[in-house]
Amino acid sequence: GLENRILEVKKSLKFLGEILQNWILRILKLEEIWCPRMRKNQRKGTKVGRQEFTYIFWNKIQILKAKTLHLSIQKFTFMSSLHGIRQVRNPWADGPEYITQCPIKPGGSYTYRFNIEEQEGTLWWHAHSRWLRATVYGALIIRPPLSSPHYPFPVLPKREITLLLGEWWDRNPMDVLNLAQFTGAAPNVSDAYTINGQPGDFYRCSSQETLRFLVGSGETVLLRVINSGMNQELFFAVANHKLTVVAADASYTKPFSTNFIMLGPGQTTDVLLTADQLPAHYYMAAHAYNSANAPFDNTTTTAILQYKGAPCVTLQGKSPAAQRAIPAQLPGFNDTATAAAFTAQIKSPSKVEVPFEIDEDLFFTVGLGLFNCSTPNTQRCQGPNGTRFTASINNVSFVFPRRNSIMQAYYQGTPAGVFTTDFPPVPPLAFDYTGNVSRGLWQPSRGTKAYKLKYKSKVQIILQDTSIVTTENHPMHLHGYEFYVVGTGVGNFNPSKDTASFNLLDPPRRNTIGTPPGGWVAIRFVADNPGVWLMHCHIDSHIFWGLAMVFLVENGEGHLQSVQSPPLDLPQYPNFVNVAAMASALECWTNRAAGGCTDDEFVDQVLMCSQDRSECLTAAPRFDQTSSAMQKRFQRLGRNVSDAIASLKNSLSLDSVRDNQNAAAGGRKLVWATVVRNLAKMYPGSQLPEKLVSSLRKHYDSLPLSYSQSGFDMKEVFVHIKLIEQTSGDDNPVFVIQEVCDEEEALGSVFRLTFACTSSLSWSTVSGSLESASICCKKVQIFEKKGLNLGVVLVLVEPGQEKLFKIKVENALKSAVKKPKSTTSVKLPFGLCGCQEQSAGLGEFGDVDEESIDQCYRQEFENPNTRIQLQMPPPSSSFSVSVDEWQTIQSGGDDIGKWLLSSDNLEFGDQLGPNFFKGVYRGKKVAIEKLKGCDKGNSYEFEIRKDFLELMTCGHKSILQFYGVCIDENHGLCVVTKLMQGGSLRELVLKKKKIQTKDIFRIAVDVAEGVKLMNDHGVAFRDLNTQRILLDKQGNACLGDMGIVTACKSVNEAMEYETDGYRWLAPEIIAGDPEKTRESWMSNAYSFGIVLWEMVTGEEAYGSCSPVQAAVGIAACGLRPEIPKDCPQVLRYLMTKCWNSCPSTRPNFSHIHCVLLRDISRNL
Repeated sequence: GLENRILEVKKSLKFLGEILQNWILRILKLEEIWCPRMRKNQRKGTKVGRQEFTYIFWNKIQILKAKTLHLSIQKFTFMSSLHGIRQVRNPWADGPEYITQCPIKPGGSYTYRFNIEEQEGTLWWHAHSRWLRATVYGALIIRPPLSSPHYPFPVLPKREITLLLGEWWDRNPMDVLNLAQFTGAAPNVSDAYTINGQPGDFYRCSSQETLRFLVGSGETVLLRVINSGMNQELFFAVANHKLTVVAADASYTKPFSTNFIMLGPGQTTDVLLTADQLPAHYYMAAHAYNSANAPFDNTTTTAILQYKGAPCVTLQGKSPAAQRAIPAQLPGFNDTATAAAFTAQIKSPSKVEVPFEIDEDLFFTVGLGLFNCSTPNTQRCQGPNGTRFTASINNVSFVFPRRNSIMQAYYQGTPAGVFTTDFPPVPPLAFDYTGNVSRGLWQPSRGTKAYKLKYKSKVQIILQDTSIVTTENHPMHLHGYEFYVVGTGVGNFNPSKDTASFNLLDPPRRNTIGTPPGGWVAIRFVADNPGVWLMHCHIDSHIFWGLAMVFLVENGEGHLQSVQSPPLDLPQYPNFVNVAAMASALECWTNRAAGGCTDDEFVDQVLMCSQDRSECLTAAPRFDQTSSAMQKRFQRLGRNVSDAIASLKNSLSLDSVRDNQNAAAGGRKLVWATVVRNLAKMYPGSQLPEKLVSSLRKHYDSLPLSYSQSGFDMKEVFVHIKLIEQTSGDDNPVFVIQEVCDEEEALGSVFRLTFACTSSLSWSTVSGSLESASICCKKVQIFEKKGLNLGVVLVLVEPGQEKLFKIKVENALKSAVKKPKSTTSVKLPFGLCGCQEQSAGLGEFGDVDEESIDQCYRQEFENPNTRIQLQMPPPSSSFSVSVDEWQTIQSGGDDIGKWLLSSDNLEFGDQLGPNFFKGVYRGKKVAIEKLKGCDKGNSYEFEIRKDFLELMTCGHKSILQFYGVCIDENHGLCVVTKLMQGGSLRELVLKKKKIQTKDIFRIAVDVAEGVKLMNDHGVAFRDLNTQRILLDKQGNACLGDMGIVTACKSVNEAMEYETDGYRWLAPEIIAGDPEKTRESWMSNAYSFGIVLWEMVTGEEAYGSCSPVQAAVGIAACGLRPEIPKDCPQVLRYLMTKCWNSCPSTRPNFSHIHCVLLRDISRNL
C-alpha cells in the first residue's frame, strides 16, 4: 500500500554527511507531504469512504561554506543533481542522466562527493532523469562559515522559512510525460501549484492541510523561495507585506524593495520580510506568469503567514469575510513588462570582475519548433497541424544519448556513436528571429552535439528568443558555472547598438536566467571548470523536446586544472573502463616485453585485473580458475564482445603500437580470440567449450563489423546463432518474437522481432506491410553480408493487436524475400553498357570503380568514335522512398537498395560548406551533401530520378559521378558523389578574377560536352551556373549535381527544387509559370552564355542589381551583360547567340561544342 511505499522511500534515500575539521553536517529528516487527490465531480453531501493520496517528499540539506558533502543515493533508477553547485573539476557529481553519468540501476547505489567552494546561499537538489524531479527535490542551504556567521543584510533575520514552489498532477507525472512523448503533443498542464508540497485552501479538499508559518510582530524573517516547478514561471507575494530582495541563485544582490518576486523554474530568491502589519493572517500566494501563447494552469497556491496572537480565523470560503485571511495581490498572468522590470533590478552588491576581452563570442537562438510527420494526424502526430513538438538551440534539437554518458565517452576517448563536437557557434541561417518566421525554418535537425571551449577562455553568449511557434521566457540553466548577466533587451540583438548598453560594473551573478519573450539576454563567464556541462531550458517539457546543448571544457595545465578521476562506484555503461581500476595494468603495458608475457597472456591478465591499484599484474589470478568473483570482475569490464574490444583498444591503445596495417589486423584477431575465449568460459556448464568458441567466432565473422558494435548481450547472440543455423539452406526467413520491458512506452507493448534468412530481403517491403495505426517500428537494425541477412527490430504494438502482429510478421517476411539473380553477367543498372559493362567496374550498391572509369575516359579520348550508350528513351520515372522520424525506410521498392550506401562504410571528413563535407567511402575520396529537412529525427520522402541516375553513373568525364545516398545516424539523408578537389568554377572566378583564355576554352568545351550528352538524351541541366560546374585538380570541368535527389518533408508536399538565383536563368524560365515551365536545351544555352561571360570578366553577372531587379530586367526589358571589348571573337559570338530573346534561335550544344573545338584546333 501507500504506507509501504513511503517506508521504502525512507529506507532507500539515505543522506550521509561529512564535513572537514570534524564539523557535523546537519541534515533534516525526511518529511512526508500528503496531498489529497482533488475530485473534480464530487457532488455536495456525498461522503468519500476512502480518501486517496499521492505524496511528495522533500529534504532540506544544510551545510557550512567551504565544506565537503557526501550524498548517497541507493535503490533508485535516477540521478540527483545539486542545482547550482559548481562541482569544480568534478563533473562526476553533477548528475544529469547520460551527460555526466549513466543512470543508477535498480538496487544500485552511488555517492555524490563534492566540495563547496566560494558559494553561499539558497540552492536546491532534484532528480535529473526525465520527469522524476516532479516529486524528488529539496532545498540545499549553504550557510556562512562559523568564522563569519552573519549575513551581509541590512537587517539580520530572526528566523528563516524555506518555501519550495512546485507543481502537482492528478496522475503519475511519468504517465503525463509518456503520453506527450507518444502523441508528440504538449504535455497536460498541472492540476495545482504547491508550497512545500501543499496546494493550499483554494483547491478542493485541501484547506485542512494549508501550511501556516508563525511570526512575531516586528520580527524580520528570511524567506528562501525556490521555484522547483516543472514547467511554469511563478509570481510570489505576501499579502500587505513588502519584500526586500537580498540574494538570487546563491549570490548576494543589492537590496531592493518589491511587492512581489518572479522566479523561473530552477531559480531561487532570498527576501527579507518584516512583520510590521496588524496581527492577522496573511496569504503567501503564488500563481503563473505565462509568457507564451499556450495553455497553462491558471490556479493559485497559498500558505498563511500567521502573526502570534492573531485572532483565530477559518480558511477561505469557510467563514464570514471579516474572518478570512487577507489575500495577496499578484501581477496578471501575462504581465511581461512587470516581470521584466523586477528582473532588471537584480544587481551585484558591488563591482565585480566581468570578462572584458572575449575569446568565444557565441550567438544561440533558443525556441520551439515542429517536426513534420510522414503521416500527419496519426496517434503519434498530435501537435499543431499533425506535427510533433520539438525545441532547439541554433536549430539543433538535442538528443540525449542512450549508449553511454557524454562525460564517460569523452574521458575514455570514445565519442563515436555518443556525441559530436560540431555544435554551431551561431545559427546556420540568419533571419528575423522575432518576426514572422518562414515555416521552412520551424523544423530543426537532431543531434547530440557539444561545443568545445579552451580552458580559461572568456565566453560571451547571446541567448536570442525566437517567434517560432511562440515567443516565450526560457529559463536557461548552465551546469558547473555561474555567469554574469551583462545585458538584456527586446527584439533582435544588434551587436553594434546593444553591446554599448552592457552592464560591466555590477551585473548579477546567476546560474539560471530567463531569455525574455521576443528578446535576448547576454551572459559572460570564464571557462575555468573542465568537464562536460549541460546547458538547457529548465522548463522540463522543453528539455525533453531538445532545448539543450553541451559544453565540453578542455583541461588546462597540470592536475589542478584537469578533471578528477572518476569515482569507483560511478554508474557505468559496460563499455566504460575505469582508469583507476586498471592503472597497474596500464603501467605494465609499456614494459610487457621485459615481463616475457605475450599479448594474448597480457590481455587475459588485464581483463581480470582487480580494481585494487596495488594488485600486480603478474600476481593476478588467471581466468582458468573457475572463481565466481573473477567472472563478476570480467562481467563488469565487458558485457559482450564489442564492449570488451572497445574497452581494450581505447585503454591500452592496442592498434597504436602496431607498425603496419597487417600487424594491426593480426593484433586485433589476437584480442578477438582472447575475448571470445574468455566469454565462452563465462558459461562453465557447457560440455563442448571448444565448439562454443568456434561457433562464436564463426558467427561474428559471418556478419559485418557493425554487428559487433551494436551491443548485443550473449543471450541475444545465442538466439541469433540459432536462427542462422535454422535458416541455412532454406530461402524462407526464420524469426522469433519476444516481448521486452520498456517503461518509456505508455501505450502498447514492445516486441523484439529477430529474423534471419539467406536470401536477399527488402526491409522497406517488410516495414510497409507491418506498419499501421496500431503497429509502429521503433528501432531497426539490419545486418547483411554475403547473402546472409540478420534483422533485429523493436516494434510498438497497441494492446489487443499482438496476434495480428505475429501473423503480419510472417506474411511480411515471406513476401519481402527476393530470389537471388544470376551474377554471371554483371551490368550497370538501367541498361548502361559500353566501356563499363565489365563486372570489375561494379561495386556493391551500384558503386563504380574509379580506375575503370578513368580507363574509359582515356579510351574515349583515344577513339573519338567511342560513345557511351544510354537507354533510349530515357526512363521517366523515379525511385520514391519514404523515411520516418526514426530513420527507418518505410517504402521505396526493391531497386532502391542498389543506391543505399551503408553508413558503416562512409566516413565524414572536413566540412566544405553549410551542408557539404569531404568524406571517404570504402577508401575512396567522396563529396557528401546533406539534404535540407532530411535530418535525423525528421520524417520525409525523397526521390531519385532515373534519367539523371543513368547520366550520373555512365562514367562520362564531363558529368559528376553519383555513388548513392546514405541515411546517416548523425547527418540524416546524404548524397554521395565523386570528390572534385578543384572546387567550383565560381570559386576559381572569385580567386583569379580573370581566367586565362586557354583555360576558358578548355572548361567551356568540357561543360558543352556534358550538356550536349544530357540534351542528346532528352534531359536538360537545371540551374547551369558557375557554382554547379566543378573542377578536378588539373582544372578539368564537369557538371555538378543536376538535382538527382529531391526531397520533401511530408507526404502531401511537392518535391521542390531551389534555384541558385535568377542571374543565370533564361528569360522564359523567369517569366514562365513555375508549375509548367521546365528547363530545356534552349534555356541551358542561355545560361551557358552567362557562364562564358563570368569566366571572361571575372565578375558576377548583374552584380549591381538586386536579384529582383535582375529578374525583371532579364525577363521584361531584355537586360543582358555588357560584353567587354577584349573578349575573344568566338566567345563574343557564342554569348550573343545564346542570349537571343527567341529561344528557338539559340545554338544547340552540338553546334556550341563544334565551334569551340574548331577554334581550339586553329590555335594549336
